[in-house]
Amino acid sequence: MNHSLKIWMGCLLILSAVNTIDAQILSTSTYFQVNLDDDMMPISIGSLDVNGIIYGVEADSFINLSSYQDILDNPLIGNLFDTSILENPHAIPIIGDTYFDDVDKVTIIDLDLLNDLPDKDFISFDDIQRIIDNTTIFYNVDIQTEQCIFGTNGRGVKINQQYKYSLSSILSTSIIDNMETPMLAILAETPTHLRYLGDISAIVPLSDESLIKILDSNNIEVWNKTNSNIILLIEDDNLSFTEKPALLPISSPSNLTIIITPSVEDIDPTALLNQIPSQYLEDFHIPYYGILPKISSIINGALIIIDEEGGNIIISNTFQKYHSFSVIRSGDYTISIDEFSNKISGNGKLFFLGDHFYNSQAADDPHGIGLPYLAVILWIIAIVFLLLKHLILKQRIPHRDKTYHIDKKIKISLIILHIISIIATFILLDQEINYQLGMSLLSSLSNLSIITGAFAALQITIWAIGYISCSIPVAIIINFILYYLNFSNKHISKSIGIPFIWIFAALYTTMLLNIFLLFIPTPL
Repeated sequence: MNHSLKIWMGCLLILSAVNTIDAQILSTSTYFQVNLDDDMMPISIGSLDVNGIIYGVEADSFINLSSYQDILDNPLIGNLFDTSILENPHAIPIIGDTYFDDVDKVTIIDLDLLNDLPDKDFISFDDIQRIIDNTTIFYNVDIQTEQCIFGTNGRGVKINQQYKYSLSSILSTSIIDNMETPMLAILAETPTHLRYLGDISAIVPLSDESLIKILDSNNIEVWNKTNSNIILLIEDDNLSFTEKPALLPISSPSNLTIIITPSVEDIDPTALLNQIPSQYLEDFHIPYYGILPKISSIINGALIIIDEEGGNIIISNTFQKYHSFSVIRSGDYTISIDEFSNKISGNGKLFFLGDHFYNSQAADDPHGIGLPYLAVILWIIAIVFLLLKHLILKQRIPHRDKTYHIDKKIKISLIILHIISIIATFILLDQEINYQLGMSLLSSLSNLSIITGAFAALQITIWAIGYISCSIPVAIIINFILYYLNFSNKHISKSIGIPFIWIFAALYTTMLLNIFLLFIPTPL
């Protein structure tokens, strides 16, 4: 095997190794924590793992049968209707496609029939007989609903599910009783599976547009009405159902643990957002949803916090203030909801605080801009070495000025090493940008757009500034050492200096972005 072939095989091995290096060698994640409050709206995008119990919203009026209490207290009627659900009524909204599987018993109460009674204080035998004759009961059926309320008697609803990818948010909505209530909204590619922990429940239409269908064991429709004046009482001690999208009340004493990580699947926010029924778009009021599809890879695994009043985030044990909104690119984080506190904690790769990026090099600066200490130190050392070389070494060791001749094959090898260093640094820089920002020049080439041009401009700028700030002084330092050893060669010094562009990018990319933001106001 000739010498040139060995060199090129070595080059390929080095480049292959570089391409597998994780950018996290230099960039590490940082712990963060933020306490949730009523004015805050966190939006999460990525893989989702939800585990816990919700109890719904206390709602005395979601099943309003108080005017029929005398009727329902009648022993004959009481045998038909188990009204224990009225003792501690709680409500969970059902806005999308919901499917109750294999329900033991369903009793349909027609409120119009009760309203037609001539005297609710005195019920004749004929009235009772008419109610009995017109009461419909089904056994072992499935129920399909849309735009309804699932009512409980205070028993919990359990969720334990993983989603490959989702868009979720904690928001306040007044769907139930026109009362602002915090809810966990889940838009995912798969339905949400829920299991009721009680034995008595109810389904109540939200409006005349509500849909309720009852299907038998052969999936044949046996009942269908859109009348809002009906109530379905369900008796089943092992009731489970699925809904898509899900809107889960998280008011106390709900207890939930929500873990979000970047999804390995391609995320299509548009398809997820289209799950929201048009009449409930205002209730979801997810801001900036129009741009979410364009930056899906950047926000994969991210936490977006919307808060008009702003707030504080604990980042690496320091309090950082954000303005209006914050974006945290994260490796993983957890939303914990219980009766004592609601908080989000995890590990973040990148923190945008509304008007600047958090930078550990300038954590106390309101604009996230500080002195690039690495570049300053390298240049101080380089200048000292230059002075030593020209003022001392050249006088004491004059033979060092003679040109050092090296073998032609070695010279070619050093040139190739220089080329490898440039290519490897470019790959590492691209991976570093991808790790921090979620997208880079190379990753955006598959879908050329203005974003590709933006990342090209950013990486060229980082390369140029990193070369001046770090690569040149490192090359000067290496040149001095080689000069002292009587082996001065520009290819060696530059080959060692070029990778410091990658180090510069890991430390100062966010600081450079903050400088840009001083002149370019954020569009959001």
